[in-house]
Amino acid sequence: MRPLLATKTTLPSFGHSSNGRIISHFRSDATSRVVAAALRLLKVPVENMNLIKIAVTHLLAAIALVTSACNNSNTSTTTTPSPTIATDVLTGTVQPPVNGVLQVSFGTFVVGQGGGSVAVTLTSAVETLAAGTFLTTVTMGVAIGTVTGGTCTPLANAFTIAQASSTAQLSGTLSPGTYCAQVSDVTSQLGPVAYALAVSHP
Repeated sequence: MRPLLATKTTLPSFGHSSNGRIISHFRSDATSRVVAAALRLLKVPVENMNLIKIAVTHLLAAIALVTSACNNSNTSTTTTPSPTIATDVLTGTVQPPVNGVLQVSFGTFVVGQGGGSVAVTLTSAVETLAAGTFLTTVTMGVAIGTVTGGTCTPLANAFTIAQASSTAQLSGTLSPGTYCAQVSDVTSQLGPVAYALAVSHP
């Protein structure tokens, strides 16, 4: 038997392309020589060598491709979604004083999604005077509070005096829960005041 000649073999190598993706430099000729040497050692019949060499070569190529695909898997990141902002429009009427007692009116809204920024805008306030005339510059009190026993109790630092505007007159941060937005008489008004409040909140 002729002695087996030593074969200098170049094993499959892996590297990085310029765009950062992992690629495979598979040397099919070197692999074929390794497979042939192994088959001779195992005394595999010559007629079967070519088929086995082709099968093993394809198997190694497949393994290299799978390895490359696994290394290229993208790492997903989790992002926290921004809270959805809702705008409630609360309407009502503040009546003129009753026996010298200034009147109020309020509506409720719910802050959800863990709480967040809240803004209240008195968008309209119209006082109906005698003879059917209207006063659109009436000044009203605006507050944010909580409801207790059917009464809206303003929170600390959550009251202001304002006329109707497109700019928020009250803003701040509230925890999740149910709150009230109140409009009150602060001028001893002569007639009823119909109002509209826009409350934006999570």
